[in-house]
Amino acid sequence: MHLKSDSRGITLVELIIAISLMTIVLFSGYFFLSLSTRSLNDTEAQFDAGQDARMAVINMEDDIRKAQAVNIGGINYRAAKVMDAGMSLNVYTDVNSDGNMQLVQYKLEDNQLKRGEAALGFTPSTWFTIADKVENAMIATPTPIFTISGKVIKINLLVLDEKDQLLDNPISVKTSITVRSKGAMN
Repeated sequence: MHLKSDSRGITLVELIIAISLMTIVLFSGYFFLSLSTRSLNDTEAQFDAGQDARMAVINMEDDIRKAQAVNIGGINYRAAKVMDAGMSLNVYTDVNSDGNMQLVQYKLEDNQLKRGEAALGFTPSTWFTIADKVENAMIATPTPIFTISGKVIKINLLVLDEKDQLLDNPISVKTSITVRSKGAMN
C-alpha cells in the first residue's frame, strides 16, 4: 500500500478554528434576530396601547359632540361637567339619537377608563371598560383626563402598553372636542 504524500485534508486545529468562527457568526445572527424580534414586539405593544386609547377617545367624541344642557327636577345642568379633579366626566346626550336624553359618565377606576349610561336623574349601574392601563392617577402628579375650557372638552389619556414597559414614559393621546349644541355649556 502506498500513500500519496501530497494528499490534502484539514487538520484538527483548522477544524476547531472553522467551528469557532462558524459559532461566532451564528450567535451574532441569532443575537441580531432576537433583538429585531424584541424591538418589533415592543413597537407592536406600543402601537396597540396607543390605538386602544385613540379608539376610546373616538367613542367619547360622539357623546360629547351631541351633548346638551338639561333640566332635571327644576335644576339646570350643563351639557358636560368635569368631576373628581378631572378623573371623571358627566355628559348629557342623546345616545341612541332617538330624542331621549341620557347621562353618560366616564370615569377612571382601577387603571381603567369606564363608560356608564343612565336615565336622567340616575347614576349608571353598569359600566363598560373602554381603555385599559390608563395611568393618569398612578403617576406622581396625577394628570387630569378631562378639562373644560368654554365649549371645548380636552381629553388626555396616559396609557401603558401590555407589557407595562412604558411606566416612565406612558403613551399620551390628547384631543379637544367642541360641544356643538347652542347654550349647552352656559
